[in-house]
Amino acid sequence: MERILTYNINANSNSIKISHYLRNKGYSLQNIAALKQMEGSILVNHHPRHMNERLQKGDQLTVHIRENAVSDNILPVPLPLNILFEDEDLLIINKPAGMPTHPSANNRDNSLANGLAWYFKQQHKPFIFRCNNRLDRDTSGITIVAKHMVCASMLSAMAVRHEVCR
Repeated sequence: MERILTYNINANSNSIKISHYLRNKGYSLQNIAALKQMEGSILVNHHPRHMNERLQKGDQLTVHIRENAVSDNILPVPLPLNILFEDEDLLIINKPAGMPTHPSANNRDNSLANGLAWYFKQQHKPFIFRCNNRLDRDTSGITIVAKHMVCASMLSAMAVRHEVCR
């Protein structure tokens, strides 16, 4: 999964380190560590920069998230998905009763995760299952799935602050 996020730096963020700016935006320490390992993931005014460099008013910070790993243990299976909303960061799905959220010993190939693995495989996109709220198999309802690591951590932090309910 690839995602490019762009931030325009204003006077309130003048002289702040890139890592601190990203932390203030909701990036986790794990996200920042992962981005450090991705070559060319942090650009300021289209030039590669290190996380400890300082931003200036008027700078444009670009974060390029590149994730190629996949959830290897989730078998892609063509299953019906009721996608209510999708953008570059997340999917909102109406999970039906009777469908497990993720595979288990007794449900290896009929879960929401299996259906999503198929959905992304058809688009030739890597897929890591990052479900923000797990519903029991017999429970129907709205499920939020993050498409990349930054969205997953932001949703998780929002849930901790009770800005979204699990």
